Amino acid sequence: MTERINELLSRKMDRKEFLRHVGYGTAMLFGLGTVLKLVSSPSRPSNLQAGATSAKPGYGNGAYGG
Repeated sequence: MTERINELLSRKMDRKEFLRHVGYGTAMLFGLGTVLKLVSSPSRPSNLQAGATSAKPGYGNGAYGG
């Protein structure tokens, strides 16, 4: 395993090839499903419309909150 990593680090490569290796490594590290979910998720939750606020209670909104 360390031989393959050392071989990869000592190899000359262009930017496209480097980014491809970084992408593969990230997908292997976090899992392909998580990476795809992160890339395809919208920036705002779909249940919130523009100008609306979340209805979830916080710490101070409960019966025992301060």
